[in-house]
Amino acid sequence: MTFDELLAQVRELLQREQRLPYRALKRRFALDDEYLEDLKAELVEAKRLAVDEDGKVLVWTGGMASASNLAAPPAPAQAPLAYTPSHLTEKILAARLSVQKNKFRYEGAKAISTEMRERVRDLGLADVEKQALLREMQASSEAYLMYRKKAEEARITAAMDDNKITNVAIGELASRQGAPVGAPKNLSLLFAVMVGLVSGVGGAFLREFFDGSIKTEHEIRSSVDLPVLGSIPEEKAGKKNGNGHSGNGKNGKNGKNGKHGVEG
Repeated sequence: MTFDELLAQVRELLQREQRLPYRALKRRFALDDEYLEDLKAELVEAKRLAVDEDGKVLVWTGGMASASNLAAPPAPAQAPLAYTPSHLTEKILAARLSVQKNKFRYEGAKAISTEMRERVRDLGLADVEKQALLREMQASSEAYLMYRKKAEEARITAAMDDNKITNVAIGELASRQGAPVGAPKNLSLLFAVMVGLVSGVGGAFLREFFDGSIKTEHEIRSSVDLPVLGSIPEEKAGKKNGNGHSGNGKNGKNGKNGKHGVEG
């Protein structure tokens, strides 16, 4: 089959079907790539009977697309603007500045958002690590308490084995209080006051009881069994007689706090 016969058959098939994929043409007519490119050049470029659609489908136009393209006059080129009013120029500059500012703000907000996202993720990771450490610490504490309990049980068991004691088990280990417990402050204060009072009264009584000095006329008489000749009163500040000595009476014989003399 010559090329012209093949071209006529393809054109007739394309006119009847309106759309033909290149793969179908190659399979129907056993065409290779060179033959297909020649047919496409003849139908699309030379005779303008079809158009190529995305390099996959051949679409029949019958020359209408080319005729319309030739008949349509070219659109006149738009003349460039040679003058822009000043108020429009100011508005354009203001709009450009506003766009630039908004762009900078957007970039800053985007950077802040990214940083905050990273911080939130770091905080989440830190919280997860903290929870893991707390669980590990709790497990270690429980293991340590269990080890202490087992060690105490082993120690008691060994002591019981040494002393041949049986049928004894640990109900609960004693726990140490967190803070020392003492007597109430009010009770301690009252006790201190009572102790001080008793100590003062007892000390005064003992001092008076063991004091061997003579202080009264009666003690002199009971001690030496001699008559008293007279007494010399103690001198008090601000009270003096005519002789420059102090006294409690006319003759000063029976003074209360005086010094006494006895007959030899």
